[in-house]
Amino acid sequence: MPSLLDLQRRVSCGPYDPDAYLELCQALVAEGNVGYAADIFDRWRHADPDNPAVAFYRSFLMGDDAPPRAPDGYLVREFDEFADSFDVVLRRLRYCVPERFGEILGQHLAGSVRVDVLDLGCGTGLCGAEARRHAARLVGVDLSAGMLERARGRQVYDDLVESELSAYLDRCERRFDVVMAGEALIYFGELRPVMERIASVTAPEGLLVFSLEATDADTFVLSRTGRYQHSRNYVESTLRESGWMVDRIDSFVPRFELDVPVDGLLGIARRSP
Repeated sequence: MPSLLDLQRRVSCGPYDPDAYLELCQALVAEGNVGYAADIFDRWRHADPDNPAVAFYRSFLMGDDAPPRAPDGYLVREFDEFADSFDVVLRRLRYCVPERFGEILGQHLAGSVRVDVLDLGCGTGLCGAEARRHAARLVGVDLSAGMLERARGRQVYDDLVESELSAYLDRCERRFDVVMAGEALIYFGELRPVMERIASVTAPEGLLVFSLEATDADTFVLSRTGRYQHSRNYVESTLRESGWMVDRIDSFVPRFELDVPVDGLLGIARRSP
């Protein structure tokens, strides 16, 4: 772990290094030196004015006003770097979203014909592996090429698409019987635009299964992890306004962080006829 002095030297004297700026800002915020961190963020933004991730890092590290969603550049960087260790880390965190999705699909699709399934933010394919036995066609979408490469190795998808979720939904002409969003929507603050887009590619009375992180705030907040947390009331009202019939939204623990359970929401909804 580099010292503060080492990071300051890398920022001040070396070639432009976004990792040095980020690590220095994180270290300064952690020790409570937010004034100096704000100065470093300003210098970082001046050094890299076209990088939207800078403002996003500042938003969740320092509590600035949150943007409506995480920027593409931030997500690509985070998940491309995380792809090789993703499955191992999630096992360590006791990540249970794929198993819970598998249980829900088994309950709702048992005995039915195979259906078309869309896996939004498919990552390395953990949820896709659970959905495969129910799927006539399984499509996975993710912004990270690194994650998609790992998902491709599972050999469970009929198609894998490298795209930002909203952009894919806007151009998609197919209609799906089931849409899964496991930990994908935690990178959206305002949910209505993406929920409307999901509804537009879902067959009438089609199933949406999703997970979120929970908050007691009125609507949503951006946490210091860089993930958005949503209130149950906000999620329920947004679904209804976006063309969905709410089946249920349950409290659950998607994973543990530092052995502390993360408060989550597990949602099931049906596309309005």
